[in-house]
Amino acid sequence: MMRGWLMLFAFLMMFGCFLSFICVRPALANSFQQSQLQQSLTTYSISFTARTAPIITYARSGVGTNYSVGATFRPNTTISFNFLSYGTLMNDYWRGWLDPRWYGFSYSGRLYWLPSAQVNGNPPTNQLNNANRAIAWAVNQQGSQQWNGWCELFVENAFGTSGRYLTAQKAFDKLHVSTNWSPNIGALVWFIPNVGNQEVGHVGIYVGQNYFLSATYNGVKIMDMSYWSSHVAAYEGWGNAPSAWPGHN
Repeated sequence: MMRGWLMLFAFLMMFGCFLSFICVRPALANSFQQSQLQQSLTTYSISFTARTAPIITYARSGVGTNYSVGATFRPNTTISFNFLSYGTLMNDYWRGWLDPRWYGFSYSGRLYWLPSAQVNGNPPTNQLNNANRAIAWAVNQQGSQQWNGWCELFVENAFGTSGRYLTAQKAFDKLHVSTNWSPNIGALVWFIPNVGNQEVGHVGIYVGQNYFLSATYNGVKIMDMSYWSSHVAAYEGWGNAPSAWPGHN
């Protein structure tokens, strides 16, 4: 009799654990997914006021055109921005070049984002870290032919310095920290030496969404890393610029 009661008790315990597992697991998974989503978006605190472009602009719930529209603003609306992040590349309304930056702000108690490409202004450089200063300056150099064939010099200039390394490959040898495909925003990304780059390698600045910004033989451009790795020079790895490199003001 006692043995029967023990078997029944063990069965009820196992059944209770099973119910707890199937009931709690979705909540844990959802919490984990939310945490991962928050971690995947790197944001920086800023504070500046600027007007939107002279067109209707659509503020979104995230840093990309795939996010839902949460608010619509009339042309030339003045907005106070509090956050900087990086997302979908947008064509700048005034200049036409690509811009990966998005600015966040509070509206009706919620956080929304507008692309920098539709904002007539940028945060003061003294609010930015060295990587964000480098990107802000480099974005404005798109189309310039000044650094054709001098990718290492371009990257160093973006970070407010020069004469650190003779070639991209020499910089890679000293600065790279990983060969994975998950560089930090503003990290230096390298590609192997080959005939196309005269065996000196190639380097650019990572701007998110698998894109990087660098000086090519045809001007400063934002390019897809996967395409470059497959068609121009294979991806080699990434590393952060030294903290002593202040970023271009």
